[in-house]
Amino acid sequence: MPNEGVAVPVPPDGQLRGSDDAPPPLDKAVERAADKVVKTGFTGWWATTDDNQKLAWYAILAGALIGPLGQGVPATFGALYKSPVPSGMQLEAVFWLLLITAPVAAFIIVGWLAAGHMPGGAALILAAGVCVLAGGVMNSASIPKSLAGVYCYADASGAPPVYESACREFNNAGFYAENAERVGNPSESANVFSSAVAYTADSRGSLMVFASILASLGVAHLVRREMTT
Repeated sequence: MPNEGVAVPVPPDGQLRGSDDAPPPLDKAVERAADKVVKTGFTGWWATTDDNQKLAWYAILAGALIGPLGQGVPATFGALYKSPVPSGMQLEAVFWLLLITAPVAAFIIVGWLAAGHMPGGAALILAAGVCVLAGGVMNSASIPKSLAGVYCYADASGAPPVYESACREFNNAGFYAENAERVGNPSESANVFSSAVAYTADSRGSLMVFASILASLGVAHLVRREMTT
């Protein structure tokens, strides 16, 4: 008499799977799908870029890796050498980096985009004004007290560098009081930027500010390139 075992359900695709072939969790499946979409779109864009655009992208990716992803400089160079194609997590890290360092990023991006499109003094005034405004926007943007999956604080003043998921409070009241009267005077714009760097480094760490400067320069170059083509 044939052996009567327990019936094994067959998946809709008709393929039996072992325990190792179980479908990935939904969040992982979504992440893989997003990475595939990013890779497809990025590959087409990368093939048409010039050396300056490639360098700008490397600066953006380096900022994300050194800052929110906490890779460190050696690991960052290794990742950039391996492939410029970003993952969904790396793009998310760029977003968080620019948001949590908004005063620094705003000054660089707005100043770069405004330069050449308006008189130099006006460009500096605009950059300083947006920079001061960005401090308030950042404080009211409901940034979580602790970021999941990425770092919010990165300081290289000691050895080894310190990375923390917890976000420290940005002293927007002090930043605004120090710079409100400077806005409108182009000769004071450098002081506004210096103040933004100091206040942001106090709440995000010096390494995160460095990462933000790298990424912001890259973003500003790519956006300005798109505006002029």
